[in-house]
Amino acid sequence: EIEDKKEFLRNAGRRLDLKGLVDEEILYTFCGNGRKYILFILQLYPKIGKVYFTNLMDSFNVEHIPRKAELLTADLQDISKLSAHKEYFTHIVSIDCFNWYRNARNGFNVIHHLLRLGGTAAILMTINSPFEDCFKDLIENSAWKHTDLNQESVFPKFPIRLSRNDYKELVKDIGFAVVECEEYYRIFEFESLLDFYEKCMSFISPLLTYIPKDQQPIFENDYLDNFKRLHGVSYRGYQRIKTKTLSLFIRKPAPLSATKSSPPPPPPPPSSSSTSSPYSFSYLGGRF
Repeated sequence: EIEDKKEFLRNAGRRLDLKGLVDEEILYTFCGNGRKYILFILQLYPKIGKVYFTNLMDSFNVEHIPRKAELLTADLQDISKLSAHKEYFTHIVSIDCFNWYRNARNGFNVIHHLLRLGGTAAILMTINSPFEDCFKDLIENSAWKHTDLNQESVFPKFPIRLSRNDYKELVKDIGFAVVECEEYYRIFEFESLLDFYEKCMSFISPLLTYIPKDQQPIFENDYLDNFKRLHGVSYRGYQRIKTKTLSLFIRKPAPLSATKSSPPPPPPPPSSSSTSSPYSFSYLGGRF
């Protein structure tokens, strides 16, 4: 799974021609421990200026972050908090963030707000969550049906279950041109049962707040048993997780008048000091 996300970042660099980024300031938002992806971005683009990042989890430990990384307090679902960054970035990349937004349209509107004319975005999201499947089945078909658990409070209904065509029409309606939109079905095997449990349990914490403390161990066991039943094991006997993701590349079109009426500015005069690139690159991440 980690390698899939890293390959997506590599592909974003190829598709959006990001190799020449110099002195750029990147914005990166995620849920969980995204430090390894900050490091990977810095490896891909060693000449960028800084990675500004936000996290959907308040408990994220900002200690031991790389020198070029800096925490930015912002809600990327709220355009009103980002007025200073209107048309600020030329490139945006988002990984596994939209599947946790209450309204995906708001997220795409924010990207449209942040991108310059002609800017591009690469978005990777889950459109068929294995954890949502397990949660829904468990709540509807067990003794937990009558608890305070509410599916909408944990898994927003809007982004999950939409198809590739739904997202294409959504971003077109906002004003984007679709460069590429593909669905990928993946099966992840876990040779280590401990790794499998840790992956499953990492998504249970939001649910436990609705369960009395003395019943939480029982709920955890029921959740894991239901998850294993729904996803089965591989032919090698390993636990597995099945999921479907969407890879979406979009562009904010520049008006033809903007490209025809104004010739490109002349190059700056030679200088011994370095100058900043006129381009910016924003990375909106998600759950890892």
